[in-house]
Amino acid sequence: MSERLRYAKRIPGGGILTTVSIIVLGTAAVPPGTPEPPDTVAHSRLTADAYPRRAGIDIENYRFELTLSDESDEITGRATVTARFTEDGVTRLPLDLTGLRADGTGMTVSSVSQGPASLAFTHQADLLDITLAGPSTTGARTEVVIEYRGKPATGLHIGPNKYGDRTFFSDNWPNRARNWLPTIDHVYEKAANEFVVTAPAHYQVVSNGILI
Repeated sequence: MSERLRYAKRIPGGGILTTVSIIVLGTAAVPPGTPEPPDTVAHSRLTADAYPRRAGIDIENYRFELTLSDESDEITGRATVTARFTEDGVTRLPLDLTGLRADGTGMTVSSVSQGPASLAFTHQADLLDITLAGPSTTGARTEVVIEYRGKPATGLHIGPNKYGDRTFFSDNWPNRARNWLPTIDHVYEKAANEFVVTAPAHYQVVSNGILI
């Protein structure tokens, strides 16, 4: 017997599946002329964010239907991505999703569809690049459904907790959601999201958001 629970999480001001922890340490005044430590100098020279923005695409909602099991650490997923187009002529929907690795972790995509149409896609270098059924028009919306499965390397941690109980625990900040969820995995892209989790009946499924 399995237990199926649905959670909806609305994030009007934040990105997909992100948790921010801020730790403030005690500080003291530094005398003038004190040289900066080498690590401070290095951090002050960080390069600009190089993540490619997905022009013409605004993700409005993700719906993740996930099946968990005690038989293995493999998960089965169905992701429904609702997108609104802000430009004409968009023909591709690129999503971050870690591919299959030599150690057996990673996700394998079995199908992608848009309404009744099956869509062509490639899944290389941890990018799921989907060819849409036709060019977009500004303001139009579409839903793309992705069927996939695999064993997450990180992002979703599967294993015993400190009491020895098997658990599934998500930790996606800042860009680990791609290890088990097909998303635009960057904080610039803000979206609502829903989870429908099917798990063995002895589990409790806990999330923030609203239980529907």
